[in-house]
Amino acid sequence: MAFLELKNIGKIYVSEGNVAVGIRGVNATFEKGEFVAITGASGSGKSTLLNVISGMDSYEEGELYIEGHPTSHYVQAEWEEYRKEYISFIFADYNILESFTVLQNVEMALMHIDDTKERKRRALELIDRVGLTPWLKHKGSKLSGGQKQRTVIARALAKDSPIILADEPTGNLDSETSKEIIALLKEVSQDKLLIVVTHNFDQVEQQATRHIRIFDGAVESDKEMGGEVIAPAMSETENEVTEKKELLLGHEDRKTRLGKMRTSWKNACILGKALLWSKPKLTIFLGIVMIVASLGIFLDCAMYGANMMEAVQKSTVFRKMDGRVVIAPQDGTEFTEKTIKQWGEETGAKKVITNDSLLETTQSYIYISTYNGSDYDDQGYEFIVVMDKDYGTPDVGHYPEKRGEVFLYLPLGAKTVINKNTEYDIIAGATVAGVKYFVDNRKTAEIMMTGETYDSLCGYMNESYKQASLIYENDSEAKAAVEVLRSKGLYASTTEVTRQRDIWELLEVLMTFVFAMFTFVLGIIMLVLLVNLITKKSIRSLRPDVAILRSMGIPTDVVKKSMYIRMMLTLIPGVLAIIVMQILMAVVPRMNRMFTFLTLGQYLLIIVALLAFVFLLTRKQIQNLFDESVRKTLRGGADK
Repeated sequence: MAFLELKNIGKIYVSEGNVAVGIRGVNATFEKGEFVAITGASGSGKSTLLNVISGMDSYEEGELYIEGHPTSHYVQAEWEEYRKEYISFIFADYNILESFTVLQNVEMALMHIDDTKERKRRALELIDRVGLTPWLKHKGSKLSGGQKQRTVIARALAKDSPIILADEPTGNLDSETSKEIIALLKEVSQDKLLIVVTHNFDQVEQQATRHIRIFDGAVESDKEMGGEVIAPAMSETENEVTEKKELLLGHEDRKTRLGKMRTSWKNACILGKALLWSKPKLTIFLGIVMIVASLGIFLDCAMYGANMMEAVQKSTVFRKMDGRVVIAPQDGTEFTEKTIKQWGEETGAKKVITNDSLLETTQSYIYISTYNGSDYDDQGYEFIVVMDKDYGTPDVGHYPEKRGEVFLYLPLGAKTVINKNTEYDIIAGATVAGVKYFVDNRKTAEIMMTGETYDSLCGYMNESYKQASLIYENDSEAKAAVEVLRSKGLYASTTEVTRQRDIWELLEVLMTFVFAMFTFVLGIIMLVLLVNLITKKSIRSLRPDVAILRSMGIPTDVVKKSMYIRMMLTLIPGVLAIIVMQILMAVVPRMNRMFTFLTLGQYLLIIVALLAFVFLLTRKQIQNLFDESVRKTLRGGADK
């Protein structure tokens, strides 16, 4: 059984309605240990033959056997596995990863080694073998032609593939360097099948063991050169060969598939980071774009995410206050302040509010104004009333000490208006004793007052009531008190009780949610299209690198995953920008006044939006990078 066998292989090219024969009726067998030189005039089909053997070009006629196994039925994934398992390719124009260092170029071909330390050790060993240790950290773009070719040879050896294909490996080199490269190829491929396409047979005549001449797409002659053909290595048992074939065909158990999946993602992470830092200018540009995009998603969520959250929030009967119980007589009669206080004492309430109308206020505003030298700067804040609350150390002034004084609990943004000399215009008859600021400006502002001030503002003293509130230490005590109060013939409820929305209100909620969701998603899609348009040209600079990686046998799924990893890494500056924005909102009053703090749910929505954004954007980029074959890209493809 021949190691590699071609039977009546034919390749046809169809372009714009024209049909051209690449090769036809090619028959040949190859064994490990051979140094095969293929020659022929330009356009004779020798490079086409090499592309077919490598699996980078399909064939329309005949059959190619690898270790006795036919390949005509292979799909793309199986050809990728074939290249990964069997093929190392050395190109005429090097096809080195220009933005990668010599070390990175070689390490990329060693991804089959899981241990990164062992991977690096092996790469250093191969680089030293081809004499490039002094240029270890030089990028491919900084190397001479000979150094590039040596790097590619080291990369080909790194895969330890049984077949090395070299297409005009000395075509761009001077005669002296060409001799060195051919000698090096001969030295490193003693136990491998080496097939070299060359236009100058004299360069390889002393090293080749076999010479095949191609004319007009067919084999014109095939003869041995008198050199001894080394017999193929017999180290593999028949079972080992069978196992390798089964792996190539995809017959794998679950454990093997999981292991390959872990290795695939691990290699994708390594490759993604390498691609990210290989082009610093492109990375910086993408980082800036991602900052703008992330802030756009942040603002999109701040505007429409809040509407989505509000639409699904529960609607309560009473304004929520910790430890508050609302009471009313079941028979509809009125009760006095004395009765209310008695119920409060019996149930352990710490505060009794006889007239709780102000506690339900949600549309009253604090109007604060200050004179800035030429005009008054007014700012309105929606507020709720609270009773005798401890906010910690006041930022301005002190807590209420006498009747008519109140204490303000306001967002930090109010500092842009308020200072120690500010005049407050709040509720007639009230004086501001002090202020405490909070950074979470999504909360509602509060006016804290004592019972005396509350009574004076309500203006209802010694009258009868149909509703009152009792304030307990916490919600747990409030719930226990509810049972006692109900046993006394009262309606009693904590402020957690929700109310049933009618059909029109439910419809309004649904419409609000759908509109907010539609606008939010539309904003993400528009952002993806905009960023893709901005980055499309720069991303195409990665196309040659991607094609080279695929030609090296790195599976397409690993390369695609690495693109997702790369874009996730470029997202880091955007995430940091959002964090910085939140920090500024917590320390800079003017920023706190301009932008809104977000809830945990909104942050989760931002995370989902960012992931969706990266996925959609990377998908568009992959479509641009993988829209043509490896061979076409390496030869210039659509870029020419």
